[in-house]
Amino acid sequence: MRVLGSVLVMVCIVLTGCGDSSAVGESENVAMDGQTSQNIFRKDSVVIGEGQSLGIDGRIVSYDLIRNDKGAFDRYAIESNRSLMGLEGEVYVSLVRLGYSRRVRQESAVRYVVNYLKKGAPALVADYRAEEGMVGLQRLILTIKIDG
Repeated sequence: MRVLGSVLVMVCIVLTGCGDSSAVGESENVAMDGQTSQNIFRKDSVVIGEGQSLGIDGRIVSYDLIRNDKGAFDRYAIESNRSLMGLEGEVYVSLVRLGYSRRVRQESAVRYVVNYLKKGAPALVADYRAEEGMVGLQRLILTIKIDG
């Protein structure tokens, strides 16, 4: 199943690179003060750093660009039917393959907060939450530092 997911992510990346990206309609560059963010919004994955893709078994339901005194951040809200720890395990395996390490910040039955770190790469904060009132639905809030 994971092999099929990996193949689908690779096919999406290859197809996105073909032709005009505005015709595909799956990716947009986020512009910040004349500087283009390296992160690209897609329906089924988040591109971090230098075009490295993080496939997510779920659906991106919202995106926010956050600017504050600590810098600029891309924040994605992703909903998935996977278990809380199943979702975290999938993201962790993908990031380990890209050279990231994991630092757990908070752990409970309904919330799991993790920092993913890699020298020379953007810091990622993942906040996994069990959605109240929605049986079987988990939410991942993924925050990626893009500037500052």
